[in-house]
Amino acid sequence: MPMWTPAQPEDYLAQWGLTVAGETLTTPSSTLIPVSFDGRDGMLKVARIDEEARGNSVLAWWNGAGAAPVWRVDEHAVLLARATGRSLATIAIDGDDHAATLELCSLAQTLHGASAVSSPPVGLVALADWFRELFEMAEHDPHGADGLWSRAAGLAATLLADASQDVVLHGDLHHDNVLDFGDGDWRAIDPKGVHGNRLFDYTVLLRNPRREVALERFEKRVELIAESSGAAVNTVLEWAIASCALSAAWSTHDGDSEAASASLELASLAERMLRDA
Repeated sequence: MPMWTPAQPEDYLAQWGLTVAGETLTTPSSTLIPVSFDGRDGMLKVARIDEEARGNSVLAWWNGAGAAPVWRVDEHAVLLARATGRSLATIAIDGDDHAATLELCSLAQTLHGASAVSSPPVGLVALADWFRELFEMAEHDPHGADGLWSRAAGLAATLLADASQDVVLHGDLHHDNVLDFGDGDWRAIDPKGVHGNRLFDYTVLLRNPRREVALERFEKRVELIAESSGAAVNTVLEWAIASCALSAAWSTHDGDSEAASASLELASLAERMLRDA
């Protein structure tokens, strides 16, 4: 199979008949251009890395069920409806974290439901592959973070061995990746093209949208996730430990000590709750 290489955003403006309607935003993973398409407000997203390209195919596969409506897609780019600009982060930060958490849980259920009725897109990455950096961290620094790397890696290995609840995941289902498409029509954007245990998607919200909110609301959020997903609280806590430790490993690898510290703090909190349960 030939190596994936990025395409030029300008090519899609002509190819798909788009008119630029705002400033271009370039991130390490994609180029985003507000456009007009057949009189509708759209967003052209051209992947700069293959992970984003996989995510584009998942977004289209959801066909608007809990996700942004997609009008065009190929192996490099996606054209989707443009949201109002408001994200669920505004709801959580403004004081109604309960409502924001329930919305994220509801969207997770909707997105995961597609796996029961449709064959998944090709080329998805297994969640176990994502955990490689945590396993490496535990191997190279087994006593680091007071042993949390090792404990979390062992727990993750056990959790990942159970394939009974494998679905197409969003992979990054947090507050800033859920946008208002009009009158409180909340929909997900920016999936990552990964499959694995459904509970992983719920754990991402536990770290967001801000450290202080995440810490203050952690216990209540765990309860809401358990109620919404039908999983046991202890199982949610186990996934929280594994997921937060993975996030800390990624942040450590990227040199972001502040983010790593925040994720480790949440993983430790989940461990204490699990011991006390």
